[in-house]
Amino acid sequence: MLVTPTELKHHGGSREAMCPTRETCFSRPLVLIARWAANRLRGMVPLLKGSTKEKGLRMNKKEALRHWQLLEGDQPILPHFTPIAAGAKGSTLGACGIRISGNPAFIDAVLSRLKDLLAAEAQSTRLNLSRRPVRPIAITQDDSVVEKQRRNADMDAETCHIQVRERMTKARRNAFIEQSRNVLI
Repeated sequence: MLVTPTELKHHGGSREAMCPTRETCFSRPLVLIARWAANRLRGMVPLLKGSTKEKGLRMNKKEALRHWQLLEGDQPILPHFTPIAAGAKGSTLGACGIRISGNPAFIDAVLSRLKDLLAAEAQSTRLNLSRRPVRPIAITQDDSVVEKQRRNADMDAETCHIQVRERMTKARRNAFIEQSRNVLI
């Protein structure tokens, strides 16, 4: 049973305190999941209780697998892809994006299932896409560089990153360039 941190805090901080009768929480998880799925189909439950939208919530492997199994297949990706603002600076960690790592055939197989993302290459948005080989790690020891192979990487491993960004309008691009020049002067 997925429980929000707020509910745990409200019920004394433990699952046992929240569910004194183990039957309702632990011995019938499939019944609870089926009930959740039925309510989800009726539109009564937007996401799993304690969804990952709540800051700091984590799912263990078992909960994540259950959630994954209950998802409808072949959902479109692009409507849920929030574009990164044009001219945005800084880290994009936490922004919508996909990283695929592995051998070229694996990356191609995954990309073939993501073709609906190609529609992001449009007038108002663009794909921020890169694909490059995985390089060995460079380690400096006593002023010399030693290359160390990544242990678990495939022989010809690559990495592919995909994000959607807003396109700058011509006026906004000119203002951005002017602003950048003023910073440099």
